[in-house]
Amino acid sequence: MTLAVKICGIKSPNAMDMAIEMGARYLGFVFEPRSRRHITVNLAWELAKRTSSGVRNVGLFVDPSDEDLSTVLNKVPLDFLQLHGDETPHRIKEIKAQYPHKIIKAVSVSEKSDLDIIDNYRGIVDIILLDTKPMNAEQIRNLYKLPGGNGIPFDWSILSDYDWRGQDWMLSGGISKDNLKTALEMTGATAIDLSSSLEDRPGQKNPEKIKEFMQAVQKLS
Repeated sequence: MTLAVKICGIKSPNAMDMAIEMGARYLGFVFEPRSRRHITVNLAWELAKRTSSGVRNVGLFVDPSDEDLSTVLNKVPLDFLQLHGDETPHRIKEIKAQYPHKIIKAVSVSEKSDLDIIDNYRGIVDIILLDTKPMNAEQIRNLYKLPGGNGIPFDWSILSDYDWRGQDWMLSGGISKDNLKTALEMTGATAIDLSSSLEDRPGQKNPEKIKEFMQAVQKLS
């Protein structure tokens, strides 16, 4: 099995270089100002230049305006736009008409019925990213002030018989080196996204944690 790993919330050269060295496929930069993982356009530009062949740069946005996107894309070389808000299929089509980037659409999940919305995005987005739905507003305020990135897994068993019908997808939400094997066995995921389990504190990636996690991935490959 070849597992594609996306590490989101990169903010430092050390974390970036370790992720690349250890074989991460996607590296995520968060452009949502409310996030503790928020990165400036200038720093993202500096880091994105370090990317090696085969590694894809991803920009995370939450309900971005055209101006928001242009401000970033005019300077930062991104391969994917990750849309982590309430973007409708119509809005995503508008974005695709303006920009050549591939699209990752995050879908918040807590129960099986939450998967129904995926059908609205089939044929429109390149990758569906399943992340844990925040339980309540207080959880968002106390953790990361954003959907996702809270280090909590959803009930992976709801994916056991889901028919993806050729749609590429990625598993996110509370994945760590300790539960990685279980996550893959329960969901059949071939691509994963993680952030908080690789941090010393919100927004500060630890290169050694990145190394340890990627070593755990390699043992399962």
